[in-house]
Parts: sequence; structure tokens; C-alpha cells
Amino acid sequence: MAFIEITEKIDNLYVSTWQKRKKEVIDNVFNATPLWAWMKAHGGLKGDGGGRYIEVPLEYAKNETFVWFQKGGTVPIHDTEFLTLAQYPWKYCAVSIVRFGVDEQQNKGKAAHLKLVERKLSNAEKTLIEKWEETLFHSDDTNAPDGISDLITTDGTGTVGGINASTYTWWKNKYYDMNGEDVSTYLVARMRKMYNDVMQNQAQHRPDVLVTTQAVFEAYEAELLDFYRFENKQLADLGFENLMFRRTPLIYSSYCPTGKMFFLNTKYVYLVYDPDYWFDMTEWKPIPEQPNDRVAQIVCAANLVVSRRASLGVIFNISA
Repeated sequence: MAFIEITEKIDNLYVSTWQKRKKEVIDNVFNATPLWAWMKAHGGLKGDGGGRYIEVPLEYAKNETFVWFQKGGTVPIHDTEFLTLAQYPWKYCAVSIVRFGVDEQQNKGKAAHLKLVERKLSNAEKTLIEKWEETLFHSDDTNAPDGISDLITTDGTGTVGGINASTYTWWKNKYYDMNGEDVSTYLVARMRKMYNDVMQNQAQHRPDVLVTTQAVFEAYEAELLDFYRFENKQLADLGFENLMFRRTPLIYSSYCPTGKMFFLNTKYVYLVYDPDYWFDMTEWKPIPEQPNDRVAQIVCAANLVVSRRASLGVIFNISA
């Protein structure tokens, strides 16, 4: 039948067009906003396929066999229990692309079909950009990935990765409540203290990006003398406003919770995704009881994880 042949051709047109656009779309999704762009550029997107859970190895203790010794001395050889696993559930998202047979009948010809395909895929791309940024900090949808506010809490506790920080205190993140403290007097001092707390005077734990709200960002900017107003060139080249704090870029997001500033290290907080389930298009399926109408989805499997909460922190109740 002619209709079946046309449908198959349009199916293939969508699939081939998406395959050509897929890398560009992923780049657009994760370069559209400053925090995702920073994470993407600094190894904050990691592929890890398969398994019921995302498993993240954690070091929670030091090797206890170290000793200083002299001639004839002995060295302990017992094994030290220093590893455990955090387990994060896979989270899945999908966006549908619906095709109506009437539209395809009225847009005959390859050029017309291609324009329709591009419009449909562009609309899906815009939705993906918005939703990934929206859920980066927190989502009330239990099906959505864990957000930064869920992983870095205002009391340091919480069950994250299946580990209860109230029981295992080494799993707490750093936190500070600025309630009642004047921003112009205390903000920079509290940032300095939090920076030192998460860094623990070790270069490997130094935060590599700070993220806050626009209001707090502007309050911090107001405290800077003109000759201290530096910015990170990499973020600036991507078109994002940023300031520096102790060689670390400070950015803002419209989705960051009010009055909060997060101290992040992308070695310890990152997105894990399944490469075989990453912005892929499903097969086209007929829609029941809708003649000649078809649907496919673009699907992803991923979750935001942390591997060292002690090197992450949040200042909250910043009255900007």
C-alpha cells in the first residue's frame, strides 16, 4: 500500500535526522545553562551502562597498616575495611514526538516532510533543555533524578545513595545557616569558611564551581571592589556571567533554591548516564484508535550522584 510505504519513509526520515542531530542536541542541552556546561566540560557526565543500580564506590576510612619502623621492625598486614558502595536508582525520562497522518498527507514531498520533522525535533529539544535544568536542583517528582538540594542538605544529614548520614556521620555534607546575618557584613566571611571546610586544606578537595541565585550573585558582586571583578574565561566564552571567588567561578541559576549557595566539586558530584539509553529514539508505534497517527519517544536513563559528601557544602538563608 502506498500509505505504508510513505509512513516507512517518514519513519526513516525522523530516525536519520535525529541520528544526525543527536550529538548537537546533547551539546545544546548541557551547554544551555552554566552549571551543566561546567559539569560537561569538567568530566561531570559519566557513562556507565547496565545494572539495577548506579553503584558508586566510597572510601570512608584510611588504611590502618601504615607505621614508621626501624631495622627488624614489623608492618601490620591485616586488611583494612575502607570501602563501601552508595547505590542510586536509575531515573528515566522521555519526551514524545507525535505524528498525525493528516499533517503528513498535507505536507507531501520530501522538502515539506523534512521541515515538519525539523519543527517536531526542535520542539522536543527545547523541552529537554528546560526540564534537565529544572530538575538539576530539586524536583517534587519522585521519578525525576535526585537534585543538588537532595544530595547536599541544610543539616548535612539525609539518606543519600542508600546511606543514612545520621548514622554514618562521615557521609555528612558541610552546611551553614546565615539566618539573621547581614550579607554585606558576613557573606564573604561565610563563603571563606565554607570553602576551607570543604577543601580541608587539600587541593584535590577544592571546590571547582560555586552556584547560587541571581539575587545572591548580585549581592556578592556588590561587595567586590572593581579591581577584584574577575571571571572564568571558559564560562565567559560560553556566554555565561560569572565571578571568581578564590580562583573558583561563581555562577547563578534561576532554578537554584532561594537564599542558597552550593560549593561543588565535579569530581564528587556528577551525572551518571547509560550510553545505550541516552537521548535515543524509540521505534515508531501506531496510536490505538487514531488512524494513521504514530508516536515515538526520545528516552534517557541517568541520575545525579555524589561520591564524597564531606567535600560538598551549602550556605543557606542568605538574605539578599
